[in-house]
Amino acid sequence: MSESYRLHIQGHGRVSIPAGIRKALNLHAGTEVFVRGEDGRVVITPIDDALAEFQRAVADHIPADRDLVAELIADRRAEAARDD
Repeated sequence: MSESYRLHIQGHGRVSIPAGIRKALNLHAGTEVFVRGEDGRVVITPIDDALAEFQRAVADHIPADRDLVAELIADRRAEAARDD
């Protein structure tokens, strides 16, 4: 997508995202987005896409043979056994 628009920041910092961009990114009323500043720009990402990107980044640092869920459950069970 290479559409460009000139926008004005409204009261309380509000900005209206033009219809063409909303349609291209499948954004509609009620869609949750993640907003961040990056290299002098404002980046708006649908929350599902932001979460998937984060999960991919974290997965790169976890060995494939490691089961974090199983480790967490084992830790919780060990804590519960100590509390008894």
